[in-house]
Amino acid sequence: MDRRKDTLLRGTKLPRDYLKLVEDIFNKNFAKQLLIEKGSKEKFVVHGELYPDEVLLSISLHHPGKNLRMTTCYASVDHPPAPLKTEAGLKPLSSSEAVQASVNLCVDATASFFNNFFTEGRPVEYDLEYRQSWTPVEIDKNTRVYLKINRDNPDLEAVADAILEQDDEKRKKKKLH
Repeated sequence: MDRRKDTLLRGTKLPRDYLKLVEDIFNKNFAKQLLIEKGSKEKFVVHGELYPDEVLLSISLHHPGKNLRMTTCYASVDHPPAPLKTEAGLKPLSSSEAVQASVNLCVDATASFFNNFFTEGRPVEYDLEYRQSWTPVEIDKNTRVYLKINRDNPDLEAVADAILEQDDEKRKKKKLH
């Protein structure tokens, strides 16, 4: 996935079951806007990774039968998030609460993008309509979600990354022998 932060830290994929819940929410909430072509309906595909300094989520609208390109909205937030304000003061979040809060921010920001996307009639000129670089969206004084919109296909990228990683491992093994 296309990270916002330029660090060498390795990420961990978010659990597939959790990402499937997000897909189901998007597919249900935007069901009326999803097109049906040749018997296949558009659907949302979600990928997510957790890094020590960032949570990254990509939500893509897969267009069946057209091509390999998707409409993809990446959302990134700094991790861990700030402590929650409560009546008693600031409450630190547990690790799982912190990840969930970060993912929820990304989901909300991405849902807002796709709502505008459908409302505006699915613009295809991304160079003119949307920024393809990371754009901050201020949620409140202390919270920003960064969005990036493009035509990436995260499924295809994941397969390509896995092939390249296997190739690198084979080359390393050959050098050892």
